[in-house]
Amino acid sequence: MSGIVRNSKYRHVFGKAGKKEECYEGFNPTNSASDGNFIAANEKFIACCITVGGGGAFIVIPIEKTGRLEPDFPKVSAHKEFVLDLQFNPFNDNMLASCSEDGTIKLWDIPDNGFVTNIDDSKALLTLEYHERKCCQLAWHPIASNVLLSVSQEPKVCIWNLEEGVAEVEITSHPQLIYSASWSCKGDKIVTSCKDKKFRIFDARSGDCLVEGGGHEGSKPSRVIFTFDDTLLFSTGFSKMSERQYACWEISGSSINNLDQVDLDTANNVLIPTYDADTQVVFLSAKGDSNIRYYELVNEKPYFYYIDTYTTNAPQRGLGAIPKRNVNVNICEIARFYKLHSVKTGYIEPTSFCVPRKSELFQSDLYPDCVSVEPALEAGEWFEGKDAEPRRLDMKELFQSKTKTKAVSSGGLKKVGGLKGLKAKKDAKTAAKSETKKSDDVKKTAEHTAEESSVAATSKESPHLQSSAVASQPAIDSKEVHDLKEDIRLLKEADKKNQKELKELRDKIKDYDKITNDIKLLCDAVKKNDERISVLENMVESEEEEEGGE
Repeated sequence: MSGIVRNSKYRHVFGKAGKKEECYEGFNPTNSASDGNFIAANEKFIACCITVGGGGAFIVIPIEKTGRLEPDFPKVSAHKEFVLDLQFNPFNDNMLASCSEDGTIKLWDIPDNGFVTNIDDSKALLTLEYHERKCCQLAWHPIASNVLLSVSQEPKVCIWNLEEGVAEVEITSHPQLIYSASWSCKGDKIVTSCKDKKFRIFDARSGDCLVEGGGHEGSKPSRVIFTFDDTLLFSTGFSKMSERQYACWEISGSSINNLDQVDLDTANNVLIPTYDADTQVVFLSAKGDSNIRYYELVNEKPYFYYIDTYTTNAPQRGLGAIPKRNVNVNICEIARFYKLHSVKTGYIEPTSFCVPRKSELFQSDLYPDCVSVEPALEAGEWFEGKDAEPRRLDMKELFQSKTKTKAVSSGGLKKVGGLKGLKAKKDAKTAAKSETKKSDDVKKTAEHTAEESSVAATSKESPHLQSSAVASQPAIDSKEVHDLKEDIRLLKEADKKNQKELKELRDKIKDYDKITNDIKLLCDAVKKNDERISVLENMVESEEEEEGGE
């Protein structure tokens, strides 16, 4: 049974709400009644759906901009209907995907300091218009970059190659409404829950149904996810008597068998599971609830152990979980959520879940290596059938730095004119890096030669003075010097890139001014020609009248 108490390092995990000055307020949250994900968060931003007149909108708040937002805080008003889901790219903190009741999916490239003006649909990085009904869920691929899953009420599941801007895979075999879809840990399969009370597992590349079965007996929505390296399923749903449940399922050949099932309460909203594959802890929350339950999963009986329930006085409208690589390991934090309160004035509160330890050393037993910000595969490689293990980050590095390391990725999408999708120019980038490396090598050789000449000259003039000076200097850490040189090199590369982009923008402005001037001259010429034509026509008419009179 789930109530059994056992010895576990997560047994005493506790939840703690952020202070008032760490919260965000002063906006009008969405009033959509759907089960969508209305809030998303990462190390740099919080995205939240809001209510505006005439369509769906959301705001993107820089994580450091706490307190009350200004009345004119920039909004992204690009969808014609309510925004139903927001998802940050796990391999690019500045990229956000949104979907809406109007069936569209849009990608956004967010500046590091956030949006500074209101944004409309013309500023979208990419717009995907394929679904004919509501698009209600999005999910990024856990290993490959630029691969996105979408779920619509047609019912249809699409898997997108964002580099090309096309849906490479379509799954249309569900007989009724799709409640949820999620990737396997390895990214080669997806599992769905459906209104027909069945779970289905599909090959993510071919779209073929591999296994069908299981499911909760109630008619209300359900959610299902992979656990334990894709060998077991964890789900939430309802019983025939409308009691909320959570359950564990075994994937056995061509069937899905129930291993254990627990009834919770009789509330109306479906429980949404947030699963941490590193710690095997799952958090259960629901819209309208004022608590978050959390359990530790095991791959043998009794399959789940109840840990605790974090309870507050304020019900939630949504929870946005940050990536595992962004938790604060110095305070033994294993998860952090940003809680969207169910209040009309709009209020977002950070909530941390920590293990109560006072040691000043890194707690390696709490933090196995987590998934890195770098993708293991590109979109094209994955669609061609290549598999790979996710790249991982040693979380001890985050502890040693004393501050959270910012996740900067070279992955993600880059806009390229003339392409249907957003494909990066990798060859040009590689060539630029090669040229930069050659330049740095030449520079280092010259510096080394100059240093040797200087030392030789000094030793000839005053050998005793040179020995004394060398002895008085502190020892230099060669690794630190190497790291500093590498940082300088990267900064120079970034500066060159920025200068190039600035020049291109200035050239475009010049071209625009020239075109504007040419258009003005053409308009003046057309106007003058019209006047001349009018004068000539009048002269012709006068001559014709005179000839007629004669």
